[in-house]
Formats: sequence, C-alpha cells, structure tokens
Amino acid sequence: MNPNFVCGWFVVTIGLLSSTGSLVANPLTDKRLNENSVERFVAVYSHVADLPSKAVEGRLKQFPYKNLSPRVQKELQIALLQRLSNDDPNAALEFSLGREEDESEKFVRIVFDVWVTIDLEEVIDRARDLNWRASHQALDSIVRAYSELPLTELRDIASKMSLDRKLAVELYGTHVNVELIEDPRKSWYEIAELTAEDNSWYENRALFERLATRWFIDDGFAVLDEIRNGSKNGFSWYSVESYSVEAILKSATKSSPQDAFEYVTNLPRREYILEDIVIRRWATADLRSAIDAVAAISSDDMKEDFQRDIAGIWAEMEPRYILQNLDVIPAKARFVAARVGVRTIAKSSLHEAGDFALQIEDSSLRTIAVRWLLPIWSKEEPHSLLDWLLKDSSDTGLIEEIREQLVFNLLDSDPIRAFQLAREHPIADWEPGWDGQIRQSQLMIPSDTSGVGLEAQIFDDISESDLALALELLEDVREGITKRVATLQVGRALRYRGDIQEAIDLAQKLTETERDWYFSLIIFDWIKGDPSGLADEISKFPKEETRSTVAQRLLRWNRRYDQLSEKQIDTLQKHLTEDDRDQLHFPW
Repeated sequence: MNPNFVCGWFVVTIGLLSSTGSLVANPLTDKRLNENSVERFVAVYSHVADLPSKAVEGRLKQFPYKNLSPRVQKELQIALLQRLSNDDPNAALEFSLGREEDESEKFVRIVFDVWVTIDLEEVIDRARDLNWRASHQALDSIVRAYSELPLTELRDIASKMSLDRKLAVELYGTHVNVELIEDPRKSWYEIAELTAEDNSWYENRALFERLATRWFIDDGFAVLDEIRNGSKNGFSWYSVESYSVEAILKSATKSSPQDAFEYVTNLPRREYILEDIVIRRWATADLRSAIDAVAAISSDDMKEDFQRDIAGIWAEMEPRYILQNLDVIPAKARFVAARVGVRTIAKSSLHEAGDFALQIEDSSLRTIAVRWLLPIWSKEEPHSLLDWLLKDSSDTGLIEEIREQLVFNLLDSDPIRAFQLAREHPIADWEPGWDGQIRQSQLMIPSDTSGVGLEAQIFDDISESDLALALELLEDVREGITKRVATLQVGRALRYRGDIQEAIDLAQKLTETERDWYFSLIIFDWIKGDPSGLADEISKFPKEETRSTVAQRLLRWNRRYDQLSEKQIDTLQKHLTEDDRDQLHFPW
C-alpha cells in the first residue's frame, strides 16, 4: 500500500486497516460488500491505494466490470478517479470531459475537488480554457475548499478563470456555514457592498437572509433598526435590506413572538408588510396568544387589521368550526372568516363548501361566502353549480348572479349550454357602454329601451369560434333588441370571414327599419376595417338607398384619408342618389 497517497479517503482507509484488527479488506467480488457499506468502503479504497499509478487510468477505461455488484462498481469508479486526480489531474480531467453529459459533470466535480487541494494556480490556469460548465465547476470546488479567503480574492479568481466575478459570491453563499462566521455584521455589509457593485443582490438573497438571522442572534432587535435606517438610498422593499428584515422577523417570531409583535406595533409609522409577517406566523403557531396580544392594542385601526388577519388564519386552520361559529370572530372581521373558510373547504369539496356557505345565518355574510365561492365553482364544476344553488332558491338575485357567471365560464367548453343558460337570464336594464362593443346610441333605439339579453352579449364569442353554431342558435334568440344585436354580431362575423352575400342575406330576416340599422352598423364597422373591400362589394347591397349611403360614407372617408383608387371613386359616385350627392358638398 502506498503510504504517500494524499487523497483523504485513502488516508482514512489506511488508518482503519492499521488500527482495527477485525476490519479486513475483502476481495471486491465478495457478495457481502453489496450490503455492508463500511466493508465496501475499506475494500474499494484499499484496492485502489495498492494499484501502481500507471494502472489507474487503464482500470478506469475498462469500466464496467460485470463481475462486480453495482454498488461496488460505483464506489470503485469514484475511488479510481480520485486516485488519478491526485496522480495525474490533467489525465483525470480529460477522461471526465469525454464522458456523457450527466456523468461528465459529476466526474469533473470529483477531479477539481481533489486538484484544488494540490495546486490551486494550476487549476485556475487550466479552467480558463474550458467551457463555461467545467470552469464553473472548478470555481465551485475552489470556493468550497478556500471559503476562508476574502471574497474579493475569490472574485478575482473568478475573473482570472474568465468567469463573471459575481459567481464567486453566489457560490460562497451556497456553501458557507453562517453559524461559523464570527462577525456576521461585518460579513453582511461586505457582501452588500460587493453585490451592489455586481448588481447581484437578488441572486444572493438567501445568503443575506441567513447572515441577517445570524447577526440578529448576536445583537437582537437593534439589527432591524440598523438595517432599516442605514441604507444610503433609504429603506425600500425588494432589496437587500427588506429581505434581511423579513428573515429576521420570521426567525424572531418563531423564537420570541411577543417581542417581535411589540417591535412591529411600536414603529414610528405603520409597516403593514412587517405586521403581516409577524401576526400570520404567530397566529399560526399559537392562535390564543396572538388573539390576546391583539386585544391589548390601543389603536382601533391596527387592532381591526390584526383581527382580520387572525380571522383568515383561524378560518384556514378550522374552516368548519369557524363557519358554524362566526360569532367568535369580532364583527368587523367576520366577512374575512366567511370567505376564507368557504375557500378552504372548497379545496377538498365544492359541495360541502357550498352547503356550509348556505348555512350561515347572517344574510350578508352568507352572500359574501357564496359570491367568493362562485368563480371557483363555476370554473371547476360549472354544470353542477346551478343545480346546487337551486336547492335553496329563495335568493333569486344570487341565482341570477350565478347563472351569469356560468354563462361566461361555459362559453369555451360548452357554448350550447352557455346559450341556454343565457336565454333563461332575465333581461336587465341597459348598462351604458355594455362590454365596450355597442353603445345604446349606436343601436338607434329610444333611451328608455330595456337592456340586451345575455345571449346576445355572448354571440360575438360564439360567432368568432363557431359561426355555423351561431347561425343555428340565432333562431332561438329572444325577439326584440336582443335578436337585433345577435344578428349584428353574426353579420359582422360573416363579413370578417369574407362571406359578404351571406351577411347581406342575413338582414332579410329583419324588418325594413331594422335592416337600415343593421346595414348602417355593418357599413360603419366595414369602413374602419376594410374600406377598399367595401368599395368593391358595394353592388351586393340590395337597396339603392343602402348603396348610396355606403358610397357617400366611403367618399367622405376617402376625402380625409385618400386611399381609394380613381376607379373605385368613379364606381361609388355612380351609386349616389341626388340627395346624397348634394350632401357630399357639406362638411362631414
């Protein structure tokens, strides 16, 4: 056995063999090695340590060995590579780089872990010429082996290796044990300065959090004041300072919740995020103590905010109890408990959540709970939602609200069912600017006309996704302004698709007054989208008056934008009636 072999594993093995008489290196083919990890370790490393240096690389290249168990083979391959990395690291690296990607990455790490303990400068020089992945692994091995070096020196090493120097700090954060840092305050400021230079504070967020928590152990709540008040640019969220403060408060709330609570409630001005961090963690861990602490607060506004937070947390932990006993919650926080309780139960059972919601005695809280449940249920199980509510049909307004939710949630997956539900929905009063599509003035109807039925409001979507279905459903749209709007939506879709004659023929089912209205809006829409195409299709409009209106509007439009050809202008002028021709001379 070679006593000068420097790899740590082999030194340990030699020591074991020399000091423990009962521990004997078994042959690698011994079946017991597959189950006994200690004996396997001794056998493998003693075998490799006894090999001549020239034989190691050859043994590596001969893998796999069919007469060895998988576990023995795995450890033998690693031990051989460690030995080769010690004897001839360049050969070990070349061997590792030539493996398949996943295996290569693991092997390169083994090589550099050994090599950096032998000749750091040689590793730096060699890594400079490698690909990014291999160079990154070399730096990782260096940082782990030399974490006691100043960070500025580790950053310089990264630069020498043609890597971004901020990687050294990131890797340091991955490997450093902050519990062993003697002066966490100094380290926190040092790393804050370096990451500011590199603009890499976010990548090192976890390191700052760990350092700040370690610093807090030494200096207590004074650390929070120093971090919050010491920033050159002022304290701001989503920064080194904010993440450090959050980490400290999370840790403090776990170990000393009363002290953390007193800290956030006695700040010169309220910090809602900090308050939330403390009360949520405290209430989750010790609900009764948190409730008692909040009860002692003198500020009514702060007390109510905390009570709402606690209500939500309690409802998450015990949703069924809370929904049946809302009176245990302060009155102004009950709405939070109602909606959170229902939402929590809904994660496992929508029907159970709905039943609990309907059992709430207070009508306003019951409505809040049900309305909070609506979007969840209508999205996940739309077909069962209305059936569930109809079990208690006393609240007609709520049924209508649910039906409307269902219409829009079913529109993509089941447009026919959505249409059927929409037809059952009462026609409400007109809502100005409905859906941003058609204004009441555009519909050319009296101002006291009732609103458009819900089925017409979804016809734009149905026409766009399935025009044939829209044409089929159009027959069942409720008469009146609802039918008129639905017809217009289908006509627009036909026009967009290039089915001009079909769009014109669709108007024949309307009254003469409605046809004028229909063509007026189709023309208005067409001029905005395809004025040249409209000019070419003008002869397809059935009435002379309609063709003249089209021609007049297009000519007025062209007077401003000048995009029609001379031939199109001549054609349009031929379709003008005398009255429309005279009106062209007046300003638009």
